[in-house]
Amino acid sequence: MKINVLRSIPLVCGLAALFTGALSPISAKAQDSLDQNRGHRIEGVWDSNVTIINCQTGDVLGTFRGLGLFIRGGANEQTNNLSPALGSSALGHWEYLGGRNYTASFQFFAFSPDGVWTGTQKVKRAITLDQGGNTFSSVISTTFLDVNGNVVATGCGTEAATRVVD
Repeated sequence: MKINVLRSIPLVCGLAALFTGALSPISAKAQDSLDQNRGHRIEGVWDSNVTIINCQTGDVLGTFRGLGLFIRGGANEQTNNLSPALGSSALGHWEYLGGRNYTASFQFFAFSPDGVWTGTQKVKRAITLDQGGNTFSSVISTTFLDVNGNVVATGCGTEAATRVVD
């Protein structure tokens, strides 16, 4: 029996295209599932070193430590080693952007040293998780609002965080 190779080529190509096309939705779903699993990698408790910088010059203005909790579903809680008399608990949300990139924002009420409410501070972070998933770095922008919601100042910073595993 003799097979005509030239007649078989279109059939083979057509089957290959059909097979590849049929697998594309599966591959896309698998990739989406993989991305979602990667997206959960930020969940947990993180110990941070935050550096406050001058937005124009990059000069370091100060540093402090922070603890952050990234909760499944996108909730975010933050605290730091600054005086609790100067700020309330910080609450916000986080979102997975793809790859190792996340965005997170939170806000808290700010107080003067004598306990008078002075406004709200809103913080936004662009986060990049390291390859191993146990450290991240972020670029921070912050906005200070008075009690009427008017912007009174802005700020910049960076953050280096390590996952708390113990």
